[in-house]
Amino acid sequence: MSKSYSASCIVHRGANRIAVKFKADRALIERFRKLEGALWSQTLKTWHLPDTPEYRKQFKVEFPDATSQVAANIEVNN
Repeated sequence: MSKSYSASCIVHRGANRIAVKFKADRALIERFRKLEGALWSQTLKTWHLPDTPEYRKQFKVEFPDATSQVAANIEVNN
């Protein structure tokens, strides 16, 4: 069975969050709303959660590689 969602680390309104995108489904939205800290972002048009180790594990989000993040910023800024 393939994964029916995508999850990634984001910064939203100054807070580290995990964005979780999935096809709109009433039952799934109701389940997602029950997760602690789950919020809908009208701006991003996606659901998001607090960036916690538990949610990273549950939604299979990799910890960002600090080295690649720094390298990406250096390339963009130079």
